[in-house]
Amino acid sequence: MSRFRSRYFQATLETLGRLDTDPSWQPLVTPEPAPYDRVLHNLPAADFDDTGLVGRATDVRNVVDMLLKGRDRMITLTGEGGIGKTALALAACYTLVDAQDPPFDAVLWVSLKNERLTAEGVRAITDAVRDIGGATERLGQAMDPSFGGSVEELSDFLSGIRALVVIDNLESAQGTEVVALYDALPESVTFLFTSRVGIGQIERRMPLTGLSERDAVLLLRKFAARLSQTGLARISDEVAQNVTLRLRYSPLAIRWYVLSVEAGKAPTDALRNQTDLLRFCVDNVYEALSPDAKLMLAILRTIDRAISFDELAVISAIEIDTLRRGSQVLSQGSLLVRTPGAEVGDPDLIELSATARAYLPRVDTDTSVMRGVLDRETAYMRDRDDARQVASQRRLDPNVVVVRSREDQPTVHLLRLALRLSKKKDRDGALEYVQRARAINPGYFEVDRVEAFIASTSGDTTGAVTRYKAALSQCESQDERARVSFFLAGHLARNGHDMEAALPLAEFAHEVLQNNDTAMALGNFYVWEHKFAEGQELLEQALDTPSPTLRRIISTSLVDSWRRWAEQDLVDKLPESAFEKGLSGFYVGRPLLIEGVHDLKLIDAMARSLAMAYRAARLLSDLSEVQATRAQGAIAQVLKDGRFRIVESWERIVRAVDALPDHIRRQIVPDAWADSLAARREAVRKDNGEQRLVGLVFGLKERFGFISHPNFPLNLFFHLGSLTTPSDRAHLAVGVAVEFTPSVDGDGRNRAEKVTVIQ
Repeated sequence: MSRFRSRYFQATLETLGRLDTDPSWQPLVTPEPAPYDRVLHNLPAADFDDTGLVGRATDVRNVVDMLLKGRDRMITLTGEGGIGKTALALAACYTLVDAQDPPFDAVLWVSLKNERLTAEGVRAITDAVRDIGGATERLGQAMDPSFGGSVEELSDFLSGIRALVVIDNLESAQGTEVVALYDALPESVTFLFTSRVGIGQIERRMPLTGLSERDAVLLLRKFAARLSQTGLARISDEVAQNVTLRLRYSPLAIRWYVLSVEAGKAPTDALRNQTDLLRFCVDNVYEALSPDAKLMLAILRTIDRAISFDELAVISAIEIDTLRRGSQVLSQGSLLVRTPGAEVGDPDLIELSATARAYLPRVDTDTSVMRGVLDRETAYMRDRDDARQVASQRRLDPNVVVVRSREDQPTVHLLRLALRLSKKKDRDGALEYVQRARAINPGYFEVDRVEAFIASTSGDTTGAVTRYKAALSQCESQDERARVSFFLAGHLARNGHDMEAALPLAEFAHEVLQNNDTAMALGNFYVWEHKFAEGQELLEQALDTPSPTLRRIISTSLVDSWRRWAEQDLVDKLPESAFEKGLSGFYVGRPLLIEGVHDLKLIDAMARSLAMAYRAARLLSDLSEVQATRAQGAIAQVLKDGRFRIVESWERIVRAVDALPDHIRRQIVPDAWADSLAARREAVRKDNGEQRLVGLVFGLKERFGFISHPNFPLNLFFHLGSLTTPSDRAHLAVGVAVEFTPSVDGDGRNRAEKVTVIQ
């Protein structure tokens, strides 16, 4: 650098000195208009000449490149007010007219701006062009000052001329008028527009956002220096970054702020009170919005976070097509900012632009509409976490909705709401949520799967099959197809009684998923098809589960499979085999009862299997010692556990024992026990004119308890003083069988009287 410091480089020395003192300084360059004999134009002087067009070099090149390529005859620079659309358009136009080989013969400029922002506020422009008619006249006057004709005459003027027509602030005009102008002018004309909202038709849009932080700070320093605001020009980087952030990195906002300080406002006051600035940038866009779009803005202002479109649909409860139209309008007006998902499966997020957030006041949340929004958001946020946790525990529960990615979460929430209403027998309400979910996410297989399940539980067998098949067509992976196949197989087997169609689906589901649920389902299907050995092998595999609930369900199925197999052996005249299998079914469930499991379905299945064993015993000539011992052990368990007396199959045991030949009965049931069975073989009987029932102690406190019985879904209250034998109090415990007389107290509540423990 030393060779440039000699006396021959005085200007260079001065430049280096200025840069040492002020790194943001640059020489003032005034663009010279191109000679009219090269390009005819009426471009106004750029208002950024005092600082240069900071931070837009790449954008200028992009606009120029699009105009040079000529692929699009209509290009619109869009963005919020003050973001720099006009400056960018001017810079691109000057680049074109100054080119060595200009691509246009004429560049014609007209502005529809009708107000301007000053440090004192927004001021109307008195001679502003108001519409396309006025714009047409101004464009023609650029070529002939006396022009006052129509669009057709302007078209004649431009015929055969390569012209660029630039209309600034196009939001002041109607889109249909612009399209009519586009259609009327010759194809040799290219259009460049700036607009806060765009046209919405036939245009190539180029959205413009705020400056980068670095460029915003540079513009602040340079403009402050030009206005001799030395204090602003030399503030620390940290303060400058905070100021430009609060000004949303908007070029106009930064200039307005410096002008306001120059006019005497305190810097802090200017930052705090940006009312005039925000009105200038947003007012005309906001006032043109529909009520639905304004409601969307209010909801987004209330939520005040980035949100996916689907989440907004759930929380707002606005009809989906209305929401899409409103979202499009708000995006065109630069009131919404869209952020693409960071990872595969993450949804795009929308939120208010920084300017829109500053413009909109805080929303009154004490209204029915906003309270509803906040309540739905709270419910959604709570349900979102619960849905993932539940799905991870048991994916093959029909009430569990699979979440593939974050994008599915709003739809999953609606489907879970549908399933809850379906449980309450509100099918119409459930289907309303399903249709909302379908409108949001029509290609999501779980929408059809949930609708199929609701149809199945409502008795619509054909409709359920149709929807399950629709869900299969939407599946994207083998796991998804296997999951839907699992549910469809269950529906066909249980509701449609079509095992021929169900079995291949269940086999496919198990082949792909290989879990306890699919093993249990396929095992049951094999049993129902009399493939007992294959079915029991699968059921026994499925027993290896950490879930106590699933273990009880599978054990019940296994007990039932032994009973069915015993029944088939009786048909095949194999009574000894049937006797052994019936007892095996009983003993499969016995360990769970010893563990303290209280499951009446399991107990009923065990009772049916034991009754089947005793039916087979009628056909035997004698029992071996081992057979008799096993049969006696079963009877002892039944007589000891009072729960067997309240299940439906209790009478099966009583009848089967009563029908045994005397020599077999003596081997299995001692006379005293036989008398006890006969005495209690009816769960409901008359005793001294009163109805007596048998139930189980469901809950027990110090002075009272509750009894469960099928006739009383809400259970019956009893006071310990109602025990017929006070000493029975020592034998009371949850799960103990008791006999009682039902009654109704003065408040209309069901209660039990004359309670007796069954020993």
